[in-house]
Amino acid sequence: MASGTLKINPADGTGQGRYIDLHHDLQLSFEPAGGKPGDNDPSHRVYVSVKGGNMSECGAAWAKRGERGRISGMTFYSFQIDDPSFNGALNLSAFPSFDASGKAIPGQFDVVWQRPRTASAAA
Repeated sequence: MASGTLKINPADGTGQGRYIDLHHDLQLSFEPAGGKPGDNDPSHRVYVSVKGGNMSECGAAWAKRGERGRISGMTFYSFQIDDPSFNGALNLSAFPSFDASGKAIPGQFDVVWQRPRTASAAA
């Protein structure tokens, strides 16, 4: 279930989106940071709208390539947002959006929350 949306401009790599859950309603802005899919460096810096309409850098995103299913070979984003006002970091992913016919919508992504993996679940 998607908890938000993200639109990435293919011309310049910038993006705008929104993430909503029971405790957050965040306006997101993605700005290119230089990393490419597979790099350890983030592809984007993530900013969140704060009081007064200003944007504050609160995270980073990594571009990745889907390895299976209908997103195989497509770019998706794994990102984390954190702030001292949060109970903990938000682990989010933005997967390609699809229209009713199953065709990917260029530059459109569905943002979903992901529970962090515990050491016992990762083993």
